[in-house]
Amino acid sequence: MKKWVIITIVLLILLAGAARYYQQRQRQQEITLQSRIRSLSDENDVLARELQTMKVLMGKDSEQRRIEKQVSTIRGLEFKKPVRYQRITRKELPAYLIQELRSEYTEAEFKQYLHSPAIMGFLPKDVDLERLLIELMGEQVAAFYDPKKGELFTFETFDLSRLSDQVIYAHEVTHALQDQNFDLSANTPILRKDNDDRVMAAKALIEGDATLLMNLYLMGNFDPVKFFSQDLFYMLGQPVEKLAAAPAYLRESLLFTYQQGQEFCGRLYDEGGFARIDDAFRSLPESTEQIIHPEKYLQKNDPPLEVSWPALPVQGWEKIGDNVAGELGVRLLISRELTAAQAALAAEGWGGDRYQVFVTGPGKHAVIWWTCWDTEKDAREFFKAYTSFFVKRNGLLPVDASADNSAVLLTCGGRQQSFVLKEKSVLILDVPASKDAESLLNFLWQKQPEK
Repeated sequence: MKKWVIITIVLLILLAGAARYYQQRQRQQEITLQSRIRSLSDENDVLARELQTMKVLMGKDSEQRRIEKQVSTIRGLEFKKPVRYQRITRKELPAYLIQELRSEYTEAEFKQYLHSPAIMGFLPKDVDLERLLIELMGEQVAAFYDPKKGELFTFETFDLSRLSDQVIYAHEVTHALQDQNFDLSANTPILRKDNDDRVMAAKALIEGDATLLMNLYLMGNFDPVKFFSQDLFYMLGQPVEKLAAAPAYLRESLLFTYQQGQEFCGRLYDEGGFARIDDAFRSLPESTEQIIHPEKYLQKNDPPLEVSWPALPVQGWEKIGDNVAGELGVRLLISRELTAAQAALAAEGWGGDRYQVFVTGPGKHAVIWWTCWDTEKDAREFFKAYTSFFVKRNGLLPVDASADNSAVLLTCGGRQQSFVLKEKSVLILDVPASKDAESLLNFLWQKQPEK
């Protein structure tokens, strides 16, 4: 009996120990399980956030593809490969722009390139144009396409739920479509440095096409309730101070590519839809004159004259500018002192031009500008208008530039200016006053540039 009692006690002890062990094991498992539950809960939160992010990204991607498809349908061109997208912050934009400038110009080359328009009178002489361009781009650019990289850049605040941003996106996607079908870097002169007029004409086609499509996209997707309750206030809140304060030449040149470019493309569209605009990418407009007067492009009867200079007997001078003003450049220059109507009249009938700017030490420069016109009447109108422009710009007394006068010689601020009219050409020479000025002028008339 005692034996069973002992055995029973031992069993009870073992059972009690087993129970305690089981309880401890159970508590440990509960602790482990609770820890695992907390860990799984944290992982679930992370996964939930990732899933939401993926939904947002997929939604954005879906919206991007929807706009791409609609742009492709409207424009009548196919994407040959997926568009590559990049996000950039406003703070990163200045460094990006400077990097792009330095890929095309050294700092010294860019300063020289910008110094010439200031000497010519297109821009104020004291403007820091590089800084101004970067500030202006930072204010005005909502998205942009880089044809050299084949990438479309948007900013951190870009939101495709807004119709206004969709419209901007449609504009930029059109540039990707243009590039994939027409190769903008290889087949347009947008990287050319010696003919700003031809570059401006090509940009007017590129931006005009995208602006026309953008407006067609807007018409097809316009939601008046959403627009007036959301987009309108957003658009009205966008800054324009830098654009408004920019020199007129810079501001009007920028607006020209969009506004006049759209009118040009609209004229082509009326002639034969987007297929006619496609033809323009294969046979580019050659001058801003053809953008301003589309009939001159359509009729192909007034190509610009290519003016090339002879070798000039100028020793000790460095050439820092060699470019073309074009009808737009002439108009914007004259309008700095005369009315818009007078400037337009002076520029109309432009046939071709080329100017060169030389320097020899601080503050010492020379300008030679040869302009060619369609008729003698056009040449006379420019001759008179430019003389008036120069006189007003420098605060001089009025000068006779009537039909009986074909040459104006002025001395101003230690410089000698010669404006000479001969048949359908006007030669402008601005050099430091010296006995060599007249001999240089005579040499230029004897060695007229090829046309």
